[in-house]
Amino acid sequence: MGFPLIAAGVILVVLAVYYGSFLLVGTIGHGDEYLTLDRSHSFLIRDDPWVVFSENQPTFKKPPLQYWITAGLMEQGLDLRIALRLPSYVFALLTLAAVGWLAFLFLPSNPWVIPTSMLLMAGSKRFWDNAISALLDSGAIFFATVAVAATLSVQRSPRWWYVVALACGGGALQKAPIPIVFVALIVAGLFLVRGLRDLELRRAFANRHFVISVVIAFLLMAFWPVLQWLRFGAASFGEAYVSQMAGRFSPFGKADDGGFSAFSLLMDGEIPLRLAGMIALYWLPFRLQRPELLALALPFTLYALIVTFATGFVSPRYSLFFLPGMMAALTALILTALPESRGRLAAVVIMSVVTLGPFKTVAQLRLDESEGAAFIPLAEEVGGALKPEETLVFCGGRTDAGRLNPGMLSYYASEGRPFFQMRSAKTLREALATGAIKPPLRGICTEGQLARFDGLLTGVTRTGEDAGYLHWTADGWSAAP
Repeated sequence: MGFPLIAAGVILVVLAVYYGSFLLVGTIGHGDEYLTLDRSHSFLIRDDPWVVFSENQPTFKKPPLQYWITAGLMEQGLDLRIALRLPSYVFALLTLAAVGWLAFLFLPSNPWVIPTSMLLMAGSKRFWDNAISALLDSGAIFFATVAVAATLSVQRSPRWWYVVALACGGGALQKAPIPIVFVALIVAGLFLVRGLRDLELRRAFANRHFVISVVIAFLLMAFWPVLQWLRFGAASFGEAYVSQMAGRFSPFGKADDGGFSAFSLLMDGEIPLRLAGMIALYWLPFRLQRPELLALALPFTLYALIVTFATGFVSPRYSLFFLPGMMAALTALILTALPESRGRLAAVVIMSVVTLGPFKTVAQLRLDESEGAAFIPLAEEVGGALKPEETLVFCGGRTDAGRLNPGMLSYYASEGRPFFQMRSAKTLREALATGAIKPPLRGICTEGQLARFDGLLTGVTRTGEDAGYLHWTADGWSAAP
């Protein structure tokens, strides 16, 4: 174990140093990153750590763990890019270590599976896209991978159930209760195949460690949704679980696939790497004559079926959750199916070449390309001019420079106050008529959008223009149609 673990440690340190230098490159650019910025900042401007605010209104779409961490880093005065990216970066490095652990569970007879699986995982561009970002996926993938590895370890020692419980609780507080779904499916798979190899599962489940861990996992996973339900009612549960989860994957809703086929959702632009990993996931149990490893293919199989028929918006990023298992399986398969060291080395080198290696460049990760940066000066200008008696309104839409994200507007321009997004003149008229918003208004729209409100708004003054958006004010409105 000595040299393989040293190699794994060296790989982890080198990758940490290399990608750590990217934390201060460019600016955040993904729309969801600005949501992280806005939601994390909400903890700093409000004396309430027990509710997440988005656009200065309570939101129940995502739990608070990474927002708490980011808020703490922001409070320490770190550069905003580091505060936003550091949690994902650390989670990504921990995930690499967890992939090595998972691979060793597949092939404990060859500890070189640990550093090799880490290298293959590091070849994924999508993995590093998320690692150097303010997105929540890296943390969620880490907790899911640990939960899977610990579940496979409980047959050796039931005390691993405590790690499973903590991983399930951490995942539920990070993004969604994904780890418990993985664990439940793998356990179901183990019971389905137990007759193929006379698996003795009684020792793993018939003990106090399992029972106590189930209680711990339940309490950790229930903590946040129950707290939100008690404070805000059943609507919080509906937004978090019905809209954000069931609604996305339901086959019975109105189609909104975002233009992605099921194949593209699973491959996410990494076809050779993912196809090799998928093949390994299904082939490895037969190669090693360990049918219990078929249980690990069950979550991916079910996910593939679900996204094939899902009608809601499913992001290609979600397929990253299965990559650790694929890379662990692919590594174990390479080290067992190829008889000679040179052949194994050649296979690893070929996969590295196909994926362009574990060291992605700034250009590959597009860290120096951020359409959001073009709108920061305008948002800051509006925020500096916003008066206490004014209501901030925003038309949305895109310009030639891109799209101003509501999360950015909330952070830079709203002064911690709710603002109104206008979808149409009808929407604005209804909001004004019901008193949902009151003049004077200060807004951001494109030229064409503002023209739609001719005859509705009075005293319109254009105060500036930047990146295709107009900064304007209005002192009243006309009720006449």
